[in-house]
Amino acid sequence: MTEASSPSQRVEKSSYHHFIPQFILKNFGYEYRPSSKSDRKKKIRQRINPGDILGKGICLTGPGVALVDTKISRTFGVQDLYADTTNSTDNEHIEKLLGKLENRASKIIARVRSKHDDGEKLIVLERAEKDVLRRFLFIMKYRRPNVRDKYACSIEDLDGAEKEALQKYMKLRGFQRPLDVWLNNIKAMLEIKIDAGCEWEKVLLRKAYPPDAAKFIVHTRLFYLSFCSPSNQDDEFLMTENSYGIHEGPTSTMVDPSSGKVLMTFYTEYHTFAHIAPNLTMILRSFLLPSPGDDCSEDIRESLKVLREFNISMHDFPERATSFLKDLPVAKARNSYTRMVNGRVVPRREGSVLGRSDKFYFRIFRISTEHVDKINMILLDEAWPTSLILFKTERSARSALEHYLSLDTLSTSHGLKLIFPGTETLRETYFHNLEDAVKLFNGNVSASYRFDDGTLEGILTRDEDQLIDLVSQNDGVLEAYYKISNKEILDHDDFKQSREMLKQRIKTDTWTKGRDKEFRNKAREDLIHQYWELPPQHFWIFLKRWRFLMNGGTILGLRSDVHDYPLPPELLPGPEDVIARMRVMFHPSHLSRMMYFATINHYKFTDPEFGVFKELDLDNEGVRRIEEEKMVVFGDQGSICDCGILPIELTAKNCQASFQESGMTILDTQQLDPTLKAIWDVTLDSEERLEMATRVAVKVFWKDMLKDDISNVLFNILFPVFLCIPRKERMKHNWAV
Repeated sequence: MTEASSPSQRVEKSSYHHFIPQFILKNFGYEYRPSSKSDRKKKIRQRINPGDILGKGICLTGPGVALVDTKISRTFGVQDLYADTTNSTDNEHIEKLLGKLENRASKIIARVRSKHDDGEKLIVLERAEKDVLRRFLFIMKYRRPNVRDKYACSIEDLDGAEKEALQKYMKLRGFQRPLDVWLNNIKAMLEIKIDAGCEWEKVLLRKAYPPDAAKFIVHTRLFYLSFCSPSNQDDEFLMTENSYGIHEGPTSTMVDPSSGKVLMTFYTEYHTFAHIAPNLTMILRSFLLPSPGDDCSEDIRESLKVLREFNISMHDFPERATSFLKDLPVAKARNSYTRMVNGRVVPRREGSVLGRSDKFYFRIFRISTEHVDKINMILLDEAWPTSLILFKTERSARSALEHYLSLDTLSTSHGLKLIFPGTETLRETYFHNLEDAVKLFNGNVSASYRFDDGTLEGILTRDEDQLIDLVSQNDGVLEAYYKISNKEILDHDDFKQSREMLKQRIKTDTWTKGRDKEFRNKAREDLIHQYWELPPQHFWIFLKRWRFLMNGGTILGLRSDVHDYPLPPELLPGPEDVIARMRVMFHPSHLSRMMYFATINHYKFTDPEFGVFKELDLDNEGVRRIEEEKMVVFGDQGSICDCGILPIELTAKNCQASFQESGMTILDTQQLDPTLKAIWDVTLDSEERLEMATRVAVKVFWKDMLKDDISNVLFNILFPVFLCIPRKERMKHNWAV
């Protein structure tokens, strides 16, 4: 009698597992039809038959780069993904669950694509359908080889806190190897029943390894789904092998002193991408980024603000922890169970309960060529370890590669095309392969990239004369230096001191990282107040270095040296130059203070994400912007009665006294826009209204007696009237004339 084999004794059938499902990849392919007998014979040798779905690709492996036709059924996958796992029964169970999920997701995505192709701009999904897509996207991300490889090791290969936590969990759950933990996590994430009340989160935290379960929860709760399509029909998305799961966002690193390796210390995910077709993609956007028309409650909005500030503070350089796609024109989907009333979200029906049939209304957002290029750049930058890039048309592929390769690495602080230690050969080869691919498309481009060894030496210039050279080449800025320093030549010691000041400013951010916002701001303010006591030319140069820092031009190295990228000359002039050239007008005790607030305010006003940039809206996003604007207009620069220019101070004080005596201000005698008046009535107290009226009166009195440049700085940047100064006036930057 033959003994039945146990599951562990079975010979497992070899299987091919896709990282990206075939139903998606087919949208990037075409049905093969032989063009001739010789073509058919050639394809037969490649095991390609008529009717097979092929994809056009750039093959990056082999003796040289080649344009290939590849079978979609054998593209972007791996043989035996679950090899070396101990439980074959679990493997089969997981594949069945995954097959069901893919089947449901494919039907939803096919409907979305069909409606998009028919020109419809709105997609309606039920909650259950939305949850299917969210689960599908995370599972695709979690099944990637790099995640599997993290667990495909012995527990002894791990170190530090991660090893201790995983070892404790494995002992508790009876797992033999880390890979079994990964497999169980996938099973738990596929089996969990997602309910509208979010009780599933507690269950998942019990059934899966908590740190990975938390990632699934964050993916579901702190990102919102959107659909995007190129506004230009000639633009297309490329599909890379590891694209399902690539995120966009800042990464902070350090150099391990013992190994010399560059280690990641913190990262932020702002966007993740999942292409449906060359002209349609799904994008998950983090709630850490402001959303137009944000309809969340005040409590949730405040919690997100705290979370956003904490997240940014954990980076080495918080001011630069921004998104490459922060201006992507997407928004959260509306739903069937709430409505907007006076800018607030209220239930459509009192006592209504969230359910699986709730409806969500997704717009298909049309995005610009610039945004399509940026998304392709992000995916291309992460494709260097892969072997194939899929494209639909040669025209779009060539355009995407040319934009990526030619991007000036110093034009952005978002870390594209960097070569870190240990990746030199692979990354350089990858860039050269992409150059060759462009040639195959009858183009020609040279890759721009740079090395980053963690200390930034070799890629950043340490030439202390760089800023001196810029100043010496700009007559208006040079004149400002002469006026504020009372010197006839550029003094190198002044510039050396400003570097030390900037170094201390960066160090202040570093040592306060992780502390609350109030503590960090107090530390920065104390340092700036100390700087006001220094020679004004030192502070003037410091402000220019600060502006370069905020635009990604300067960084502090590991040996506490200030390193500069090539500094763009257009960022050199600023409103501080106007004040410096008019130094004789200001009382010495006010000079640096006024330069500081002019520079800071102007930097904020020129950011389209800050304040009331365009039309005045009263939705939740508009309220946020109004509050931001108010905090600057009535900020720490104080009253125009204390502007440091004695004649203007006297005029301001006389106006205030007159207003207080009569009980009426200039604002009470003018015809005002009803919406503007209503906002003033709600947001301004009596002191702020008095200050605003004083600024209006002083501006009327002095405007014709002052030069345009100083008038612009005083009345549009330093002491503007709340919500009355067009943004284009504040954005004037011809400072050096």
